[in-house]
Amino acid sequence: MENKKCWIWAVIFAVVIIGGFYLIVSNQLKQISQITVYDGLDVVFSEPINNDNLKINLIGDWQLQDWTQIKDDTDLSKLKITLSFEADKFTAKICNRASGNYTINQNVLIASGAMTEMACENEDLMNVEGALMKALSNGMKIEIKSNLLVLSNNETGDRFVFEDLAKNEVETEKAVEGTENPQ
Repeated sequence: MENKKCWIWAVIFAVVIIGGFYLIVSNQLKQISQITVYDGLDVVFSEPINNDNLKINLIGDWQLQDWTQIKDDTDLSKLKITLSFEADKFTAKICNRASGNYTINQNVLIASGAMTEMACENEDLMNVEGALMKALSNGMKIEIKSNLLVLSNNETGDRFVFEDLAKNEVETEKAVEGTENPQ
């Protein structure tokens, strides 16, 4: 067990010293940009994060949970603001509907398209809509962590956090099933 710990720490130290691993695939040099360490003992190397992996994980429906610029007393989940992604297309449902194309390049998502122009019934909704659509067209850093989609821009300070609706529904169904069949 002690030898295993020493070996693991040696690998972690090598990663820090080298500054990253490189893998030759199809005569191209690609940087592996993700290493996952569990329990301090087991080192698991995950597949590299690239634009294709992000697109695959992005496909689906996402509901806004948090935005850095919103008033603290506003519950964004009640506003039912959603982004939906397909292979190269997106749809936004806020008070207006927007749809168009998107690209991901070096972990930056840029979306462009058309939007209806109805007045929003709620000022918070109008503020979120304007900021989100502007941010998407200017480009946002994209991160997907478990069931969360995080879109951020360090220059503007904007950070939008969305929850994966499909994963949320599965977890809710499991919780309901667990209460119906107590053991």
